[in-house]
Amino acid sequence: MDKEIFVQNIKQYCALRGVKPTVACRESGVGSSFINNIEVKGSVPSIEKVQLLAQYLGVTVSELLGEPTPEGQARAALTEHLAQSVKDRLSDEQKEPIPVGGDGQGRNIIKIAGRDGSLIERQLTDEQVAALKLMLAQLPEVDDL
Repeated sequence: MDKEIFVQNIKQYCALRGVKPTVACRESGVGSSFINNIEVKGSVPSIEKVQLLAQYLGVTVSELLGEPTPEGQARAALTEHLAQSVKDRLSDEQKEPIPVGGDGQGRNIIKIAGRDGSLIERQLTDEQVAALKLMLAQLPEVDDL
């Protein structure tokens, strides 16, 4: 178990739920000094305490520990497959990275606006952008928007 990732995940899931980590630890039954014991004293938490905290936060033990989930592994495999498919379709001179739209700091940002006014914004890797371009190219055109 990577203690640093574990503590980072606790803090992240607490932030998503709008609760302070010490409150979550106390209310879950693991004790308000749980994080301090791991970070400062180097304690290794028992599986029972990890389970209690995961249950309180509404996540799996694997998610809390930062272990790869089957969904995450499948997503990574699909992204790699699509990126390889894109590379296979390019000519040799095109296989060098092509700059794509970004934020001026070397990051790829995608923004999708829905007809309902919703907006999704994500940061993507170059491989994810290439895969997305391939998927979009395969979609049929829609004239009735």
